[in-house]
Amino acid sequence: MGIMKDFDIRIRNGGDDAVAAVNELLQLWVPVSERLPEMGARVMVGHAVDGWVGIGERVLTGAYLHWEDDGEDLHDPTHWMPLPDAPTDAK
Repeated sequence: MGIMKDFDIRIRNGGDDAVAAVNELLQLWVPVSERLPEMGARVMVGHAVDGWVGIGERVLTGAYLHWEDDGEDLHDPTHWMPLPDAPTDAK
């Protein structure tokens, strides 16, 4: 079972475990100052001060290392997290 599906089940079941699951999920955000994802890996990114969230990747364009999403520059995200697992059925 993927990590995001596990969180979804725990949250939907409610109770104390749901609260614990939400707290664990919030801790999945990794500050870019602590660790960066692999180059080219698509991840969820966000900015703690500006409040935006998107999908992006670190890329090297010439000598310029930056974050982008489909060629659009993402202005210095402060945090990132792995993307959830892809859906496996068409329900």
